[in-house]
Amino acid sequence: MMAKKGRKRRFVWVLDFTEFLTPQDVKKTKVLSAVGYFLFFVPFVFHGDSQYARFHVNQSFLNLLMSTLGIVLLGMIPYIGPYLILLQLTLSLIWAVRGFILALQGKAKGIPLVGRLTIFAYRYPGQTYAPGDDYPEL
Repeated sequence: MMAKKGRKRRFVWVLDFTEFLTPQDVKKTKVLSAVGYFLFFVPFVFHGDSQYARFHVNQSFLNLLMSTLGIVLLGMIPYIGPYLILLQLTLSLIWAVRGFILALQGKAKGIPLVGRLTIFAYRYPGQTYAPGDDYPEL
């Protein structure tokens, strides 16, 4: 949704989608959603209709995609490229472990800065808002 005139949109470092999920959905899929941070397709195959599972599939795939692109791009830098690749892989592992722990805790928090990107849709049809957006008037 568009921000109202005169109001700035606030910047969100970490997407927190937890409040939009049902407790039943979280309880049913949190273990496989956590496993998805190391095999991203597992929750999608077993719980493809779950909003919680799809959120974590999206985050784990973003982590995999950023890691792959980082390795390719940083590998082109001579001399310091291998060290930067090591740093990037360490960050990717930290984000995967963080996502694994958050998924087991029943929370839906995204990767800092890029977690708002959506590759696998996790919102229901007609749900046009996300944390940080202006909410519709009820």
